[in-house]
Amino acid sequence: MEKPTAEIESVVRALAQGSPNEQRDALETYFLPDAEFVHPFCRVPAFSHLRLPFLGTINSRDLIHSIFQWYRFMSPRIDLTIDSILMDENKKTLYLAMHQRFALWIIPFYAARVHMVTVLHLAEEQERILVPGGGLPSYAQAAASRQPLLSGSRKDPAVTFDGNSATHVEPEPQPRKKYYIAKQEDLYQVSEWIKFLVPFGIGNAMVSGYMLLVTMFCVMGSLVTLPIVYIATAGGQTGNVAPPNKGLKQDKGRFAGGATWTPRVFSPLSSAVGLH
Repeated sequence: MEKPTAEIESVVRALAQGSPNEQRDALETYFLPDAEFVHPFCRVPAFSHLRLPFLGTINSRDLIHSIFQWYRFMSPRIDLTIDSILMDENKKTLYLAMHQRFALWIIPFYAARVHMVTVLHLAEEQERILVPGGGLPSYAQAAASRQPLLSGSRKDPAVTFDGNSATHVEPEPQPRKKYYIAKQEDLYQVSEWIKFLVPFGIGNAMVSGYMLLVTMFCVMGSLVTLPIVYIATAGGQTGNVAPPNKGLKQDKGRFAGGATWTPRVFSPLSSAVGLH
């Protein structure tokens, strides 16, 4: 991908809604051969050139293709909407928030509507257009096929003059960076992935009830321990009740608003404040 935020939706739809051949094409075009896949229900570690009896040489991308094929078989019709796309160029990570309707054909009259966040870890590589026999295409070959010399932009040929003669000089290929998917992580809240296992809202209600119960336990715990925390933190002025860490560096940082802070572990006997 040259522009991941603009191209990723077509990749997702090919994998989630496409035919087996479209899935294969998308994987071979946009995924690395040793790509990794992580899901609440399955995992594919990164590997390549693994020889298996009767199967030959396979890589992790082949297993990912099998997962997407089974995914489409279990739900022949999948409706999905991508709500937002965010690219962290420094970390080379792409975040997609989406929701989908997943209908298992083995459970009539039920469709799981789930929200998820997909995290794609990208690898940046140079792509070259090869010609038959290997090597790089000449300017004439690239121009005839209306393709750039590489995946980057094409430069016009240069002409140098030596006395009365002119020499045609082909430009050097200008490589362009492309992004490939090295790892895919599908993140679901427990209240979401439980919909695949316990249908008709029963699983979601059970998990939601449990989460509310834990919330009430946290509130009760904070009220019971309030006097202890108040004393240990000098009336709420210190940030941590753990003993001081002598090996921690006393480096200073700065907040966006301009206030400075000193990263250290506070002692329950100290009332010093890190902000000043």
